Amino acid sequence: MGLGPAGPITLPLDAKSDFIFPESITLGYSYRPNTRWNLEFNLDWTNWDRVNKWSLDGVPGAEFELNWKSALIWQLGATRYFDNGWHLSASYTFVEDAIPDADFLPIVPDSNRHFCSIGIGRHYDHISWQFTYQQAFADIRSISGNTTSPSIDGDYDLDSISMAFSLSYRF
Repeated sequence: MGLGPAGPITLPLDAKSDFIFPESITLGYSYRPNTRWNLEFNLDWTNWDRVNKWSLDGVPGAEFELNWKSALIWQLGATRYFDNGWHLSASYTFVEDAIPDADFLPIVPDSNRHFCSIGIGRHYDHISWQFTYQQAFADIRSISGNTTSPSIDGDYDLDSISMAFSLSYRF
C-alpha cells in the first residue's frame, strides 16, 4: 500500500508464508469429590523453540527473526453444580511468555499473562447454555537492548476482557 494524492493506493500483491506450528503436550486431571463439584488442573507445554523465523514471501522487508522459547500454561478450575440444572464455574490460568527480550516484536506483545474467568450456565433435557466472562492481565513488559530493533525499547502492557455465550443441543 502506498500513499497517493487521493489517499491510499492498494496494489494486488502475491504473497505466501510457511509457518511451522509447534508441538503441544497437554496433561489434565479432573477430580469429582461428589456429584456437586468438579475440580480440574491442566498443564500445557508448547514447543515454541521450533518457531525461529517468519517471513511473508513476496513482501520486501517482511522477514522476522523470532527465536521463541518453549512455555507452559497452568490452569486451575472448579465447577459447582446446583439443583435444577444450574452450574457456576471459575478458573485461573497462567501463561508464561515465550519471547525473549532480545527478540521481542510489538506484532506479538508477549508477556506473562493471568486469566480469571467466571461462568454460569444451565442444563435442560436436550439444551444447555453457558455465559462466561474473562479478564486477562498481563505483566508489564519492559524491553531494553532489543537486538531486532532498538527503536521498540519501552514498556508494553496488554490487558483484555472477553465474554462468550454458548448454546448446545443434545440429540
